[in-house]
Amino acid sequence: MFVSSTYEDLQEERRRVRDALLEGGYFPVGMEQFPADNDGSWEIIKDLINESDYYVLIIRERYGSIKRGTGKSFTQLEYEYAVEHGVSVCAFLYEPLKREVKTDSNPEAQKKLEDFKKQVKKGHQINYWKDATDLVGEIINSLDYSKENDPRPGWVRGSVADAQPASELPKKEVQPLREPRHPSEPEMMWVEGGTFWMGSDEERPIHKVTLSGFYIGKYEVTQGQWKALMGNNPSYFPKGDDYPVENVSWKDTREFCKRLSEVTGKPYRLPTEAEWEYAARGGQQSKDYKYSGSDNLDDVGWYKKNSGDSTHPVGQKQPNELGLYDMSGNVWEWCSDWYGEYPASAQIDPKGPSRGTYRVLRGGSWIDASGDAASASRGARSPAYYSSIYGLRVVASPL
Repeated sequence: MFVSSTYEDLQEERRRVRDALLEGGYFPVGMEQFPADNDGSWEIIKDLINESDYYVLIIRERYGSIKRGTGKSFTQLEYEYAVEHGVSVCAFLYEPLKREVKTDSNPEAQKKLEDFKKQVKKGHQINYWKDATDLVGEIINSLDYSKENDPRPGWVRGSVADAQPASELPKKEVQPLREPRHPSEPEMMWVEGGTFWMGSDEERPIHKVTLSGFYIGKYEVTQGQWKALMGNNPSYFPKGDDYPVENVSWKDTREFCKRLSEVTGKPYRLPTEAEWEYAARGGQQSKDYKYSGSDNLDDVGWYKKNSGDSTHPVGQKQPNELGLYDMSGNVWEWCSDWYGEYPASAQIDPKGPSRGTYRVLRGGSWIDASGDAASASRGARSPAYYSSIYGLRVVASPL
């Protein structure tokens, strides 16, 4: 991987990052091994970026050395070159606890730095760091996630893999989840990864998203499953074990996933917003319905006009193209993401903003109008807020 930082004053951070990457089994290049200070080194750097699986960008408070004749820093040119050539980017932006003195005194350089930050934020999800220890942890976590969810094909360059017939490309074998053994475990459905257009005319910008495959619950988590694991039933409508659990906050649902993973040994979690929408649309089998499984909401979901002012047992309406029930209506379903504006650029396995005030909810509920049940419609609430219209559906990454 190629590691790039914006200024030479990051010596301690660069040393810590390099040592941690080597200890973690990564092979870092860039930094002080190949300083970007002349045209000859620039050609070397381009070759190294071309051979790298990941490009790690660290931005602090200075713009850095400018390449002659371009008006841009070597770091910005490296970043743009990596993006242009399809190298997966992991970006880390400094966020000081208080304003510090290590900033560019040159107003022109400061403006270029701010414009560069905006460019990176627009194109990628950003990880923030406050000190060297924080930076190391953020980088290792991000790279581990990228290796799992955006693996390079066989750890060879994509340009080489693209030239091979698909049948010859190394494939990651997906291990099926074991059949549910614990009474709190949901029935899970496999969703083949793929690319789709996320968003709608109401939820803009519409942007391209590529996802790895994952498992998702066939139904919303029920009151019976919640009770079996958590020992209580928080629901406002405690009508029966087959009804969706509700009256739960985002924090409650995260605790449910954590405990479920502990007792089963399987990696259960909340879906990302992109995973949820992709599954609701029907994945690779999508027929481009407005709601999850139909253009007629009465066929697939419980909402204001047909619910009788209450939740209903899961699985009573028609499923969508993937065999998933109640993705539209019944209860809103918490997602893992912070709520924020969509990026305009293409995304790979997006996790949403790195910070925010509200967590994403999807799907609409028994008390809401039909528009909220559309597959692309978004909602959001404080992670501590709970209501009789909020529930969950779990996902799991491949074993």
